Amino acid sequence: MNGVTGRMGRNQHLIRSILALQKEGGLQLKDGTWLYPEPVLIGRDQKRVQELAGELKIARWTTDLATALAAVPEADRYRSANGDSWSGEGSMPQWLKQAISAGQSIGHFELPSGSVSKPPLQAGADWTNDPFAGSPLARSSPARS
Repeated sequence: MNGVTGRMGRNQHLIRSILALQKEGGLQLKDGTWLYPEPVLIGRDQKRVQELAGELKIARWTTDLATALAAVPEADRYRSANGDSWSGEGSMPQWLKQAISAGQSIGHFELPSGSVSKPPLQAGADWTNDPFAGSPLARSSPARS
C-alpha cells in the first residue's frame, strides 16, 4: 500500500478497509475461496512508515516501491502447531478459518521471517530506476509494423 502515512491512506484504506478485512478473517469470494489481504506498507519517509508498521503490527514495509512491486511472495507464511501451513495466497485453509472463528489472531500463526524491511527482488531483475516496475505499464509488447 503506497502512501499509507497520509491521513486517507492510513485511516480509510489501511485501517478501515484492509485491517478490518483481516480482523473478519478475510473476504469470501463467490466461488467460495477466501481472499486475505496482507499489506506491505510503502512510503517515502522511512521513519514514518516504520513507526506506522510497528504501531499496527504489520511486518512488511519498505520505502522502495519498485522493489515491492517486483517482490516474489514468500512460500509458507503461516503454520499451525500440527505443522499445517499456508502461503497466504488462494483459499484460506480450514484449520486457519476455524482458529480465527474461535477468536485466535492470524498473527499467532505467522512464521518469523527475520528482519523484514524490504521484500526480496526477483532474480536478475534491476528495478531500482524504474518507477513503473512490476506494474502493467512496465510490460513490454512486440513492436507492430
